[in-house]
Amino acid sequence: MYGGLVSGTEKSRGPVGVDRPNRQWDFPYGWAPQQMLAWGGFLRYGYQEEAERLAYKWLYMITKAFVDFNGVVVEKYDVTRPIDPHRVDAEYGNQGVDFKGAPREGFGWVNASYVYGLEILNAHMRRALGAITPYETYSKAIQSQGDF
Repeated sequence: MYGGLVSGTEKSRGPVGVDRPNRQWDFPYGWAPQQMLAWGGFLRYGYQEEAERLAYKWLYMITKAFVDFNGVVVEKYDVTRPIDPHRVDAEYGNQGVDFKGAPREGFGWVNASYVYGLEILNAHMRRALGAITPYETYSKAIQSQGDF
């Protein structure tokens, strides 16, 4: 997915309607605790590249939304939306829809995921993230360097 791991699948969620509204843990949403648990599992079992890729995608999504939309970190993200992943309309709402009431200091577990994710990334990845470089662009650049 664009911004990290997604909660479930569209099929497992089923059709959304009047009798079955969108729930905050449903597809297509990704949650910080799930991301962190997955990264830790990948690292524990020797899948460093997978952990780095997923951490980078999650951090990139948060960084880009922060830069592009009012400089806040929100609780919920639609990891399938490349343009405005902070636009989440699920039960309990999301501060990210209109930013009213969004704490300027961020949201606890999202902030924690950012700090933890930065620890997983290597120096080149952190620099690319600082330049708001999409993972695909970063990955192609690294692969082309290996061709020399």
